[in-house]
Amino acid sequence: LSEFMENVEQAGQSDVVLPLQASSIVGLDLLQRLAQQQRIPPPDVIYLDSAHVAGETLVELVTAWRALRVGGVLFGHDFDWVGVRNDVLHFASAYGEAFDSFDSSAVAEDVWEPLPGLLVTVRTFRWFLRKSAEAPGHLRVVLADARGSRPQLQCWGGSFTREACCPRDGKPGDPRCWDVLRTEDDCCV
Repeated sequence: LSEFMENVEQAGQSDVVLPLQASSIVGLDLLQRLAQQQRIPPPDVIYLDSAHVAGETLVELVTAWRALRVGGVLFGHDFDWVGVRNDVLHFASAYGEAFDSFDSSAVAEDVWEPLPGLLVTVRTFRWFLRKSAEAPGHLRVVLADARGSRPQLQCWGGSFTREACCPRDGKPGDPRCWDVLRTEDDCCV
């Protein structure tokens, strides 16, 4: 924590960074309570370094989303981890109306938008969501539903079409269509 705080001070950001040494759920709940009591403004940005465990990441997403201000950005990394990826996709598909879209041309890396409002960087596996004014005040996530459901991803573009990539008529799909982010299991359902 001391090295982190030294970096914050050197960057001239000590007046806007609130370091909390706590688990993500405890820290995010505290941020939300302090904002509700008007002791601090709601966070503009939350970087979620999630637990990487299916279900737990979803709880962290919901908790972070509640704490975030309207127009704020929630982002994280490790979208290539199955637990993170599945929970971020479930959250994004369940609450798609809660997200503002990004101008992907402003992002320096190649990006993929698997669902409306969710950006994922192709090389570094970072994911981004921006909270819209239409975001519901209270999010309700049923974890049992998260394990069995599969959101319909935006997988196709250019020469990558369902016909060219997915198995059909007993023939295998084209393996050149798939990478860590876009898989046959996700796109050919």
